Amino acid sequence: MATTTTLRGSRPRSAERSARARTLRMDAIGVVTAASMLIVVALCGVAAQALGGVGDFTQSGAAQLKAAGLWLKQHDPGPKRIMGTGTVVAYYARGDLWYLPYADSSLALRYVESKAPDFIVLESGNARPFIDSWMNGGIPNREGKLIYAGGTGPRDRVMIYEWLGRRASKDR
Repeated sequence: MATTTTLRGSRPRSAERSARARTLRMDAIGVVTAASMLIVVALCGVAAQALGGVGDFTQSGAAQLKAAGLWLKQHDPGPKRIMGTGTVVAYYARGDLWYLPYADSSLALRYVESKAPDFIVLESGNARPFIDSWMNGGIPNREGKLIYAGGTGPRDRVMIYEWLGRRASKDR
């Protein structure tokens, strides 16, 4: 029977290789795990920063939007179609939200005319190209009648227009 002799009390070479390979695998798993954790933490940080600028998250704390929605709910308690750029006013007014398009003023106006909503809500600080001009000069159509203006400054203004063209479109 053959016996394996080892030098200086060490294990056989195959056992050493096996132990070394196991150690390397464990080191590699540790490095991959640490790298994965760093990536997850970095992605969570980026996502948390981005949420600060997402409209619905930032709007939820805007008292003037809630006040406008509650006012509209009392002004017109029934079902209503609201065109706007955010969810808060439509939510508190108990209306259905239709989004205003990202377009120039004339195209946005044609879209509004084609949809004939009951109300149009304009909020300051919106990136749509026509919002500032409509808030400062009114909707460039006689069908849009300003019925509510709220907010305390240029950054938190909210305006509600009744779209008079809705009556004609409902009669068709």
